[in-house]
Amino acid sequence: MVKFVIGRKADMVWSALLFITIFLPLASLSVDVPEYFRVATLLQGALDASAQQAVNDCLDLEGFSNTGTARLKSACIQQAAGQRFRSETSSLATGGHSPVLMSVSCSNGCRSLQVQGVVSTRVFFSMSPRIRIVRAARSDVRMVHG
Repeated sequence: MVKFVIGRKADMVWSALLFITIFLPLASLSVDVPEYFRVATLLQGALDASAQQAVNDCLDLEGFSNTGTARLKSACIQQAAGQRFRSETSSLATGGHSPVLMSVSCSNGCRSLQVQGVVSTRVFFSMSPRIRIVRAARSDVRMVHG
């Protein structure tokens, strides 16, 4: 192999180009693809925790006692979900990623909560444009008399 490289110096340029254009990007994928999935998994976990925390903290217990219908207090869901999302994604933010809680909304008479978040990250040794990973989570209110 050494004889081949020394004996044919012009081929060394082609070998270097091949290495730079093919092998280096492939090698970076071995780092970047697992990082992409790690970030996506952390984002999904943060959204799941945020939705559940908001449902737990914002139950309208007085309304349930009076009407028997389980609902959320819409005034507190944004704050409760936001606080939990920030605490769950603090490791992402310190790692150079940009997590954002995009939306928190009630549906079904405020008996169901949907949260959506996005994290912006770079792959390929941070030379590519930022890519956005978008995930969503939902949590429903369930209460029974007794």
